[in-house]
Amino acid sequence: MKLSHIVCLSAALLAATLTACQKNNDPAGSVKQPGLAKAEAKAGTTSIAYVDIDSLQEHYQYFQDEKKRLEALSKQYDTQLNNKMSQSQNAQSRLQQQMQKGEITNEADYKKEMAKLQRMQEEGQKLETSLAQKLSAEQEKFNKDLLDRVNAYIKEYNKDGKYSLILSKVGTSVLYADPALDITDDIVAGLNKAYKKK
Repeated sequence: MKLSHIVCLSAALLAATLTACQKNNDPAGSVKQPGLAKAEAKAGTTSIAYVDIDSLQEHYQYFQDEKKRLEALSKQYDTQLNNKMSQSQNAQSRLQQQMQKGEITNEADYKKEMAKLQRMQEEGQKLETSLAQKLSAEQEKFNKDLLDRVNAYIKEYNKDGKYSLILSKVGTSVLYADPALDITDDIVAGLNKAYKKK
């Protein structure tokens, strides 16, 4: 039950696809694309920016603090589970030793010890399931809180309406982004300032 990765924010991709093209009857045979002129006119006034999520995660103190907390919680759960599994393995070894030494001589005693061993193993499986669910719930809560914090700050950051669209860039989710459109440092600085106030 290792914490494979702490958080992954969704990347927003902007894709416009025009699938219907009608040929014009003019001699040049040009292609008429409804809405293209309108989109081109709007694009001239649209301001777009992006936030690099990898960089945000690396520099946002709240993210780093929560990541450490979740990693510590995961280790704690792993320790609990390992202790329970060790108890079960030790009980199994004791049972084998008792049988080899002839300390268990009848079937009733053997069945009784096997039932104890089986209960321990079932308790271990229940503990593993319970701890995995608890960790998953903590991760989901963290992911939601992180997304809420980032979205709320971006909304505040853009209250003047400067940007028509703010994208999240995760890894290679955006094939190309002009560095001039990167507002990550501003967003991280604002998020960290808000986090320190709490």
